[in-house]
Amino acid sequence: DHWYPCVWATDLELNEPTKVTIFDVDYVVAKTKATTTNAQGEIITLEEVMAMPDSCTHKGAALSEGRVTASGHFQCAYHGWSFDGKS
Repeated sequence: DHWYPCVWATDLELNEPTKVTIFDVDYVVAKTKATTTNAQGEIITLEEVMAMPDSCTHKGAALSEGRVTASGHFQCAYHGWSFDGKS
């Protein structure tokens, strides 16, 4: 497995899907906020970046034209299917 830089996290707007292209392949990338608890039991907020191919497996619509849901999933604008871009 290889990773390629595609965009600076600081250039991504929060919860806005962004289309990037690497080697003629389109991907959708988004920055979200997640909350977690540290070892002391304090709640902390972290920013996470997620990415996946920019194509809905249902009808092939571009996920970058959709939205990021409140639960942090990419949602297709065509039929509303949602996908976890973290795994």
